[in-house]
Amino acid sequence: MSNGSNSWAEFGINLYLQVIQSQHSKNVVISPYGSRMVLGLAFLGASSSTKEEMAAILKFPDHKASAAEYFKQKTLEWKKQRGLVLANKIYIQSGHSLDSIYVETVQKSFESSVESIDFSHRAKAVKHINSSFESRTNKKIKTVLEPNDLIANPKIVLVDAIHFKGFWKTGFNADMTKKGDFWINEEESVSVDMMVTRRITFPCAELDNLDATVVELPFSNDNASMLVILPRSKTGLNIIEENLGEVDVIGLRKTMGNKEVTLTIPKFSIEFGVDLVGALEQIGFHKMVADYADFSDLLKRPSNMNISNIIHKAAIVVNENGTPGKDSDCVIVPLHPRHDQLDFNADHPFMYIILLRDEIAFIGRIVNFQPKLE
Repeated sequence: MSNGSNSWAEFGINLYLQVIQSQHSKNVVISPYGSRMVLGLAFLGASSSTKEEMAAILKFPDHKASAAEYFKQKTLEWKKQRGLVLANKIYIQSGHSLDSIYVETVQKSFESSVESIDFSHRAKAVKHINSSFESRTNKKIKTVLEPNDLIANPKIVLVDAIHFKGFWKTGFNADMTKKGDFWINEEESVSVDMMVTRRITFPCAELDNLDATVVELPFSNDNASMLVILPRSKTGLNIIEENLGEVDVIGLRKTMGNKEVTLTIPKFSIEFGVDLVGALEQIGFHKMVADYADFSDLLKRPSNMNISNIIHKAAIVVNENGTPGKDSDCVIVPLHPRHDQLDFNADHPFMYIILLRDEIAFIGRIVNFQPKLE
């Protein structure tokens, strides 16, 4: 595991922990992967101490040419991922001339663009942005922001949208999906569609410091998987989140051992949007949003421009799709299970982390079960 992977995971976890501060009792999903990429758009236009601060936290290459090549490789990487759709763009208040080298670099490195837009006509601007992202995400995400999401007189607005519908390496048999109780707390439950697979081997581990159990579910992409972190008690999610910063999420996989698992997990689809400016400020991004921010490499002529909003929309779909396991329709469980067997029943609030090449692509939680069911 590289130091970069450690730093990127730390960034993702810290960002998640800040976002949930204002999302009590809500389902959440964010993409640290998507967030880093859209911040990369701004990074290529940053200069002086603004650039230095972003590079230090995000571990981007210091040299702009190296950074541009890095983002180009990242863009090619996500395009190869089955079921992953990512779109990002940077919008500038109209009236400023864009630097042609910057515009060309954004197109080559991100397959994206920079657009001047008149934010004074807020409703029209928002409608235009939503239409653009609906098209770029193949209608997977139709609305990325509302008019009241923008601050007054925005200057630079970053927008990214990312959608993932994974295809399991070992899928669930849809015929075994059944209604079951999902416990919101000790006393309140709701009936949801529960997917079941029996006696399939998955990596798993007991996390005593989190009072939880983790199972890793691989996707058909060999470099992608989902960690499901389930508290041992129905109300134990807060313990996981309070101590998550102490966990080496990437290194955790090396400590996991294979067990034969009977797995029960809700079928769900969730879409979540948030302005990341506040959360990013809390983890050290100050200069890019300050009045003295330096984005002089973005414009032909220097101007007082800072980032006003960072609109982030993430969505994932979790259903049965995949190749059914050879024992997935087996309903016989030994009377005396062996010690290397695990009954993993995600029937109460849990966390999930989707990993892509040792990087946190998505991180989120299901707490009240109000996502859209497919």
